[in-house]
Amino acid sequence: MSIDKKRIFKHFEGMDQHYKAQLERYNQVNNDKYSLEYINKKKAEIKKAILDDKKERVNKAKEEIELIRKKATEKPFKDPYDEIKDPVIKPEHKIMIEMQRMTNMMMFKEELAVADSVEELREVYDQNRSDKDFYKLFQLDLKQRMKNSENSSQFQLLNHELNQEPQEFKEFKNIESALNMVEHGEDYPAGLEEHQDYKSIAFSQLFPGENSSTSTAQMVAMKQAGY
Repeated sequence: MSIDKKRIFKHFEGMDQHYKAQLERYNQVNNDKYSLEYINKKKAEIKKAILDDKKERVNKAKEEIELIRKKATEKPFKDPYDEIKDPVIKPEHKIMIEMQRMTNMMMFKEELAVADSVEELREVYDQNRSDKDFYKLFQLDLKQRMKNSENSSQFQLLNHELNQEPQEFKEFKNIESALNMVEHGEDYPAGLEEHQDYKSIAFSQLFPGENSSTSTAQMVAMKQAGY
């Protein structure tokens, strides 16, 4: 699978415009016409508006990542009602499906019981993996084998192999780390909206002319991680 980054970073569209509008609000009061107390009060309000907007967008981007991750890891189970050709599901259909489920469950349990080796268990899994009932039985069986079997280490490797995340998910972790810095830092992530890529972020002070709050250590960490 390939990661659709546009789905994640679309939530930052309009962020630069909002930021510029808030800076304009600040520039309108940051002059000799107003007292320092009033200017600082307005500055705090504007800062909160910028940071709140940034945080809301980051949270939406993280939610998008979870949706993509969930969709990619869903098991493609077969719907037992797919074989029924009638346009309306009747009571007798449901009875038939339940009877078939019970028969299959007994067969699954027998097949799992006689699968002694990792290779045999994998073969049973490959043959029946599209059945949701089988998958639940398989997970319980494998869990017991990892705890109590003499070859528990081999079954643990099988479990890791069958449940490991796609290689592309490593990119999610990099994106999430960058988004955490965007969320918790008080700097502005320039370049994020324009390029829609966390690697293009250049943190700058929230109000031009002030010192950046993003530490040198944070910047170094991002560069080392490939940002």
